Amino acid sequence: MGKGPRPKGEYVGKSSVFSTRIRPDLRKSLERAAKTSGRSLSQEVEHRLRRSFVEDDKIADAFGDRRTYRLMRLMSDALQLSQKHENDENWLDDWSRFRLALAAMGSVVAAIGPPAPPSLGEGNDADVQRATGAVGATIAAKIWQGVVEANHSIELGSGSLADHINSIARSDIGDDVLRRALPGIRHLFKTRLPSEDARFADQDFKEDDE
Repeated sequence: MGKGPRPKGEYVGKSSVFSTRIRPDLRKSLERAAKTSGRSLSQEVEHRLRRSFVEDDKIADAFGDRRTYRLMRLMSDALQLSQKHENDENWLDDWSRFRLALAAMGSVVAAIGPPAPPSLGEGNDADVQRATGAVGATIAAKIWQGVVEANHSIELGSGSLADHINSIARSDIGDDVLRRALPGIRHLFKTRLPSEDARFADQDFKEDDE
């Protein structure tokens, strides 16, 4: 016969026992959380373990994996630290602050780059940078095309998940920024994907009708 009280609450029907050692500070935090939530200590532990798996899935959907997610957070920290100035100008609206933010975020990523393979002979690095830069620009062109062409008022239940994500991105970034950036985006698309969609290269950016 099993020991302890019969499980109640959110996680009834428990039949598996899991025992582990934890640090005292973690136990105190769990006990405080359980008191706040009204759960038993056992329920609080299971609740938090279950939630961690759900959050891992969300991170994987949004960023690919937890390591990439954490790197994006570090880049965000670098962006915030680069913007400690007296004026309130947003980094997307001020040239010098934008360049500083770009350099800060890029440096965070560059610092952890893997070493070049031994097979890469001296003098070939510039060729590799040009090739990867071209592919990267092509990816950027496709991403910005989706955002610029997104429908602000797309109906729920219609379109694809990407359509809705692009609609949210366009709304969050703002049409004023996109309108200002359109010449650069259009040039990027013309030079990287000239034959795939010439219509985008020549279109005028118009706000959705209200």
